[in-house]
Amino acid sequence: MIMYNNLNSRKLYTEKELINLYEKTEMHVKKNLNEKDYRMTSFYSLDIAYILEMLHEERSINQFILTIHYAQKVATPLYNIITECLCNLGKFQEAFTLSLKDPYYNPLKQAYIYEKIGRKEKAHHIYIGIIDKKKKKVQSEIKFYKVHLFQEISDIWEKIRNEKESVKFNKYALEEWNKSKDSTECTHPIEDAWLSEEIGYIFEKFHLFEKALDYYSTAKERYIKAWSKDHIDYSESVQVNSQWDMHYREYFFTQLFPDYNVMGFLVQSYKDRDFKRIKYRILTLEEKMKSQ
Repeated sequence: MIMYNNLNSRKLYTEKELINLYEKTEMHVKKNLNEKDYRMTSFYSLDIAYILEMLHEERSINQFILTIHYAQKVATPLYNIITECLCNLGKFQEAFTLSLKDPYYNPLKQAYIYEKIGRKEKAHHIYIGIIDKKKKKVQSEIKFYKVHLFQEISDIWEKIRNEKESVKFNKYALEEWNKSKDSTECTHPIEDAWLSEEIGYIFEKFHLFEKALDYYSTAKERYIKAWSKDHIDYSESVQVNSQWDMHYREYFFTQLFPDYNVMGFLVQSYKDRDFKRIKYRILTLEEKMKSQ
């Protein structure tokens, strides 16, 4: 669903970069169409729609419609893709009806759609259910992952617009970090970078902007180190073997990251996504600091 900060998203890419992304992605669409692989065609087509939107192309509307067509041709229709396209087209009631057919539909997105169709009480009920599950999970988590879960809970309270609870769990996250930071171990340099980025995010949410910027700057340096030729290709090894992926790639950098759609294009590498994301973090924070 389109929720990105247009100003900062545009700063992430030059027009030339976007055109290059478009051309590369279009090649994959044509290739998969020739092979009648409508599943992958749908994913690449959705990327094209977002790229066209960032280029201010009116064709983005038709591209979302075309993506729905491709997603419907898959043996098992890609409800998540179709629903996302419908949301981008402003057809929230249709998106809601379709999302009910998908047993695997993301509950956070489900709550978002409920809000859009005016059923805020139902959305609130879903959010509270997610929070309750995460509170129980905190009890069994160890060391750093408690920090992560506390911040997830804080972010969901923020979605409900409950500032008191959001601040409380953000504070819990900071307190837990202070208790665990000396004993938190990172197996790979990329984990050091992910960790610094998340802690920066937690400090930013607590409005300690200078501290947050320090952590983001450290994260940027660690991404440079992690993706240097002196280290292994994390796009393969870490994706398979590291528990950190469960907490970062699958949740923190997707579900709770508002502009992820414009930083996770399929033709981009994990390296590209990491650098675009930390650039976005720093840009957004610097704008907040200027407005103080």
